[in-house]
Amino acid sequence: MVPEIANATRTLIINNVSTTNGGTAAGYVDTLGADYVSISVHLPTADVVSNTPSVLRILESDATQPTAPTNYATFSGFVSGTDYTIPNAITAATSITKPFAVFNLRTNARKRYIRLEVSPRTTQIVTADAVVLRQQATPSTSAGATLVVNG
Repeated sequence: MVPEIANATRTLIINNVSTTNGGTAAGYVDTLGADYVSISVHLPTADVVSNTPSVLRILESDATQPTAPTNYATFSGFVSGTDYTIPNAITAATSITKPFAVFNLRTNARKRYIRLEVSPRTTQIVTADAVVLRQQATPSTSAGATLVVNG
């Protein structure tokens, strides 16, 4: 059975950013009017399984400038090292067809903007996308809808 994904929008929040040790790849998604967001973090293979990101966390903000990192506060329950342990990195011996980590968040009682921050321990390409679910408005006609075909 296919789950209901009515009123869903997919957004690329971090687009293949090469990030060095000590650097941070970050992006945000606007969840105005949505009930849920699912954020998938994709990382390439690591040299060793213990090579996990030093930071992998979710923050939130209602600021009018969502691109400014100083406007965000930590999202309780989603701060690495405090609220959970970052999973082991994917090595060359394992499949990299799945996301490294997935955050599933209920957003209707949260702030409008949700920010993801990822800091790798070695240079890695970081990619992340978000699927915002159950938004309040849907296209009422085919003129307001879009079909995207990849390939």
